Amino acid sequence: MTTIAPAVTDEASQPTETKRAGSAPDDVRKAALAELMAPVRPMLLTGKILGAISGVAAVVPFVALVELGNTLLEASRSGSEPDSGEINRVVLLLVGGFSVRLLVYFVALLVTHLADLRLHSSIRSRMLTTLSRAPLSWFGENTSGQVRKAIQDDVVHLHVLVAHKPVDYTVAVVMPVSLGIYAFVIDWRLGLLALSLIPVYFSFYAFMMRGMGEKVAILDRKLDELSGTMIEFISGITVVKAFGIAGKAHKRYADQARDIVDFYEEWARPMLRGAALANAIISAPMVMFVVFGGGWLLVRGGYVSPVEVVTVAIIALALPNAMETFGNLTWGAQMAGAAAARILATLDAPTLNLPQASRSHPADASIDIDDVTLRYGQTVAVQDVTEHLPPGTVTALVGPSGSGKSTLAKLVARFQDPDRGSVRIGGVDLRDLTEQELFHHVAFVLQDAQLVR
Repeated sequence: MTTIAPAVTDEASQPTETKRAGSAPDDVRKAALAELMAPVRPMLLTGKILGAISGVAAVVPFVALVELGNTLLEASRSGSEPDSGEINRVVLLLVGGFSVRLLVYFVALLVTHLADLRLHSSIRSRMLTTLSRAPLSWFGENTSGQVRKAIQDDVVHLHVLVAHKPVDYTVAVVMPVSLGIYAFVIDWRLGLLALSLIPVYFSFYAFMMRGMGEKVAILDRKLDELSGTMIEFISGITVVKAFGIAGKAHKRYADQARDIVDFYEEWARPMLRGAALANAIISAPMVMFVVFGGGWLLVRGGYVSPVEVVTVAIIALALPNAMETFGNLTWGAQMAGAAAARILATLDAPTLNLPQASRSHPADASIDIDDVTLRYGQTVAVQDVTEHLPPGTVTALVGPSGSGKSTLAKLVARFQDPDRGSVRIGGVDLRDLTEQELFHHVAFVLQDAQLVR
């Protein structure tokens, strides 16, 4: 029996280096998003350009509408038949403007959705490659729930940001600006009426968005913990069914789920009042009341025509859709930023350098641990350990709890590599062996092993 008791610190104190995007500041999330989306940035730029063209093209039908209305109004006032050629030209312009706008918008979304598919495939491929080369100790420090969330949920969260935001956000900016400019071209007073409710809406919206980034981060962290607890509960369901007490085995999962519900309810309840008021301000009846009320006074004063008032009223009705797009994309961007930071944390997982072919072959079954030191972050787990384990012998690692016994055993199975020193089997460094040859010589039984029925 060989006793190994090197100078070590408690293994229980080893830190988990999982990076949580939930605690990352906004600049970290933005940097993470920029790094992840770099491969598809040209496609996203194309989508933005097409979205801008679509937003500008939205003005064309309104121009045609004004011309059509004025043509019919003048014919009615003069008691003559409207010019059929002019009517056909304006109707063609109206239909053509709508068609071109929708076609360009469709192509823009097609480009960004293709970029989204390419990005999802690239990220998942990179993550699987990284995780396949990660040391097994990394999976001990990071729950399977966290890994599942990164590969499945977090990648899905990028969909809104990649497939929709480049186009919808651009359209939500360009189209209202273009329509607002045209409303001012028609008449500056009508333009002011069309935009008068927007500042009030944004005031309510800004109030509701206070602390959004921080609360999204907290919610995401809670969901991360719940995912890990759920996987833990499901993995132990056999033991729960055999020995668990009804209603108590899933208490931790139920408590965390209730905590998330309470947190979200406390967060969302005050926002409901603000959202109701904001939506009421830009609702169709309110917009019609303001534009038609002010427009009626302008018509009576001889400043504008009824056709111009109706056109600006329709423009004003189109603006709230852009406001809703801003709100939806803001939430999606917050979630995607946190997801991107977690994905990058997973991609930054340490990996083992696995050779394609063994550089040498073990001469026997001896194990040599040569001046090995391993740290978990700043915490020393094992330090300056040297030992020779001859073939054909049984060796027990004896020491107090937390003295590094499990860590040393994991090094022999190459769950991870030491920071200093080497571990050799039959005189060959483990780092010079392929994974297949290593496990041809090393077998192990984990502490949480389960019997297969």
